[in-house]
Amino acid sequence: MSVILPKDQEKIRYSGKILAFLLNTLKENAYPGNTSKNLDLLANDIIISKNCTPSFLNYNGYKHSICVSVNDTMIHGTPSDVPFKDGDMISIDAGVCYQGFHTDAAISFICGKNDADIKEKLLKTTKEALDLAIKEVKSEVPVRKLGKIIENVIMRNGFFTCYDYCGHGVGKKLHDLPLIFNYDEPECKDILKENMVIAIEPMVLLSTSNTFVAKNGWDVKSTNGCLTCHFEHTILVKKNGSEVLTS
Repeated sequence: MSVILPKDQEKIRYSGKILAFLLNTLKENAYPGNTSKNLDLLANDIIISKNCTPSFLNYNGYKHSICVSVNDTMIHGTPSDVPFKDGDMISIDAGVCYQGFHTDAAISFICGKNDADIKEKLLKTTKEALDLAIKEVKSEVPVRKLGKIIENVIMRNGFFTCYDYCGHGVGKKLHDLPLIFNYDEPECKDILKENMVIAIEPMVLLSTSNTFVAKNGWDVKSTNGCLTCHFEHTILVKKNGSEVLTS
């Protein structure tokens, strides 16, 4: 389990602070005509300049510092030379490690000019699912409750949750227990405990729950080519609430 003792919490707070700064900077640079490959290079430079290391780089063989997922790619999008276009739905996922402590977060947004109202609704729904789940985080709360909240928000808005991937514990490891499902999982018996650190990350699809992994072995795409959206924060569980480390 991803329990971080109070003596080490300032280290993971710093990691989260740098990650929040990184994502905001990358969003500012994700304009039409720029590329995800350029963002990856920028991300690596920023992380190193802050005395941190990119958590994703070389993780399970991954060769980049960030994931940039566009439109029908939900997560794990590999940086490329393909220019961004007006209306692209972009998700940037990144991890930062400081003195052995990881944080993990993701943002989604529309590149340039928006060309469809449904994109704004998809963004709003995914962010709402994350925010409402975070509000319930405190010691002794069943993990299953978070998944139920996320699933209810997504279904209420007519979208589809992801059953193939989920949130997780994070801290000394990039991915740790407990698993934080994006739906109500009856088999999940985990209970949140004080000083646990978790990453909650709703992944929402416009018109299907089904995904597949592209031939490159990384990009996770919707099976029917529909739009996708992804938000994520790293959260420290407290006795009577929580602290978002990546905002």
